Amino acid sequence: MDIIGYKGTEIKTKDTIKNTDKIAVIYPGYRYGLEAPLFFYLEELLVQNGFDIIGLDYRYNENKEFIKADDDEKDKWFEYDCKVIGSEVFKAIGQYKEVLLIGKSLGTSAILNQINNSLVSEEYGIIWLTP
Repeated sequence: MDIIGYKGTEIKTKDTIKNTDKIAVIYPGYRYGLEAPLFFYLEELLVQNGFDIIGLDYRYNENKEFIKADDDEKDKWFEYDCKVIGSEVFKAIGQYKEVLLIGKSLGTSAILNQINNSLVSEEYGIIWLTP
């Protein structure tokens, strides 16, 4: 899946698609990416239970331009990316009967942003992984 975010930055995805009727979308944290142990085990559990997976890999903590930006610019950047991610991801998951959104820290903010922008259906399951 190709997602182009704020200022033309690429938002990578890690997909495990086996064409099931269930999908989980994983929104990681700022410094807690998809390679972290929690997501490794979570992905294994989801696959064992018949879920396709889309993991978002926005990596703001490795983007020098994002790090140097002031808080207002970061907010604008994040808001833009949330809308683009929501638009692309929810277009791709339209055929699934069961949708599960999983957010960790910053990822919970992304999901909340998409709820506030009416991109998330009331039928979706949501898991909040926030301290």
